[in-house]
Amino acid sequence: MACSNHYTYPSFKEKWQTMRDSMDGERAMKDRTLSDKKYIPMTQGQIKDTSGGLKRYNRQVNLAIYYDFVRQIITDSLGLMYNNAPIIKLPKSISEMETSATVNNESLEQLMLNTNKEQMLMGRRGLALDVVDDKSSYPVISEYNAEHILNWNDLIQDGFVNYDFVLLDETSKVMNAAMEWVDSKKFRVLTIVDGFYTTYVVDEKEKAIKGGIPSGIEAVQPSIHGKRYNRVPFVIANVSNTNSAIQNPATLSIADLSIALFRGEADYRTYLHMSGQDTLIFTGVKEQESKNIRLGAGAHCSFSTDAKVFFAGVSGSSLTEMKASNDSIAERIASQGVSFVESGKAESGEALSIRSTTKTASLTVIAKVGARAIETILNMALEWMGSAEVATISPNLEFTETKLTPKDLLDLVSYKIAGGPITDGELRELQESNGYSDGDLKVYMDKEEEESSA
Repeated sequence: MACSNHYTYPSFKEKWQTMRDSMDGERAMKDRTLSDKKYIPMTQGQIKDTSGGLKRYNRQVNLAIYYDFVRQIITDSLGLMYNNAPIIKLPKSISEMETSATVNNESLEQLMLNTNKEQMLMGRRGLALDVVDDKSSYPVISEYNAEHILNWNDLIQDGFVNYDFVLLDETSKVMNAAMEWVDSKKFRVLTIVDGFYTTYVVDEKEKAIKGGIPSGIEAVQPSIHGKRYNRVPFVIANVSNTNSAIQNPATLSIADLSIALFRGEADYRTYLHMSGQDTLIFTGVKEQESKNIRLGAGAHCSFSTDAKVFFAGVSGSSLTEMKASNDSIAERIASQGVSFVESGKAESGEALSIRSTTKTASLTVIAKVGARAIETILNMALEWMGSAEVATISPNLEFTETKLTPKDLLDLVSYKIAGGPITDGELRELQESNGYSDGDLKVYMDKEEEESSA
């Protein structure tokens, strides 16, 4: 290993794997369960039954249903957060970054969305400045998932978090000579050497050094127009702050409850399956008679007078309680903010806006922290370039829209006729903004003026 992980890293590793599996959905959850026995434990009976226990366990897992609450809440939350575009103000020197900000040529808005998604799913996202070559007029931003930020050392200076060492996992799949895809273990180090930002890459056999360069390793002190930087350009966006300390994912409790429901579903559906699969039992039947047993419509069986034939099976008496328990877990998930699991009645825009107010507080924090992290990395870029200008990002914080109905618009027209202080132009703008017209307002007003003067 290039370097030991941060002492807090191991306690979050399993949580992060759970969150990735939860986001990937039912197939991923079942694959992980069948391979690692992770989310649904085997019973003692299944473990002891070496001949058929594993088959019964696999059937139990495959019968279960995993509900994608984590993916659903994150997808719906991002839809709310980006129903209006963020306001991005950049100095001219980095204006091109609005449409091409990352190493993958993504826009700043897409970077914000990626960051918010990882804040909700994993609890953190790392952002680092990267210089493509010495001729670059501005740096680009590299993104790092929570599990790829392995180690760090930070210093609080002037109220800001500054790092003098960061270790990042850049392992990727590469094709070898046999055309097989294998892991290429690479670890990037960000540090300060001789007062300037320095970066280098080591493999799993080489040792990273804080504030130095390992022997035989080629290091780079990136520069923009010949100007080096005296800080490590790295920022972390957590759920509620931009500090280095790891925070739990915002949707971890939803994932835990979803897994509890997954286990309950496995028990319930296995029991339901067994209750409909009675076993035929017969005693006192002669060997020749047993060969002629037939079941189903039109079948006829003849037995000697002392024979007994009957079905034995699971009573199913606990199915109601098991279903109620699963329903209770689903209700708990709903109560933690997954409002979209509630179905049945439609709501007006105003009612939805009021009901959602208490459920969007955490989204507000996530949106602000994500924007602040990106704003910080952009201003680092400007500082590196020698500019005194600043970039600002204002995320959308209006997560619900109150849409006027046609009746609302008619009421406003009546209000105007009654002498209310509202103009035709304002009514027209409300019509357009609520999707009831897409015509040009000036053309409409000119036409109205012509008709009134005719």
